[in-house]
Amino acid sequence: MDIPHFIISYWWILLVLIFPLFYKFILRVFFGMVIVPENRIGLVTKKFVLVGTDRALPDGRIIATKGEAGFQAKALAPGLYWGMWPWQFGVNMQPFTVIPEGKIGLVLSNDGSALPTGNILARNVSCDNFQDAEAFLDNGGQKGRQTHMLTPGTYRINTYAFAVTIADMTIIHESMLGIITTHVGYHHYIGWCAHYSRANCR
Repeated sequence: MDIPHFIISYWWILLVLIFPLFYKFILRVFFGMVIVPENRIGLVTKKFVLVGTDRALPDGRIIATKGEAGFQAKALAPGLYWGMWPWQFGVNMQPFTVIPEGKIGLVLSNDGSALPTGNILARNVSCDNFQDAEAFLDNGGQKGRQTHMLTPGTYRINTYAFAVTIADMTIIHESMLGIITTHVGYHHYIGWCAHYSRANCR
């Protein structure tokens, strides 16, 4: 029996042997399968859009909320996804953002509405602690340094949309005063914080 005749007669055996070796490649290419591990999020880049009204991002925007080509606001939570064909979507696996005890996370938004003249901090909007970049932008989130900060914990942050800097908490020790100067708002304000059994601000 020659080789071509063998292949024609027993093609199903070859398929059974090949599939376990290349099943991930086959499922990824032909079915667009993406598996996001439990300790990662998938940051999505859409390479192109052929049809529809929302094909390109508006001027000044870098994050897509309506399926435009570019960095996507909606990240993939851990799980199994289909239809993410590699020729149209790039998926970058990123670890969760972890804020350790004794630290805070200072957030800088890479996209959003422009800050009003004279403001240096963006107003707080509902976005599940910056874990929902789509809601942040749809709710009028502003570009730049954010008023809201992240407390110790683990967060699924889209790092295409937000940059997080980890900083030390300010600790006011017993019998000490903390002098506070605010540089935002309508009036320059200086106040004090005293820490006894708990922190009090006036």
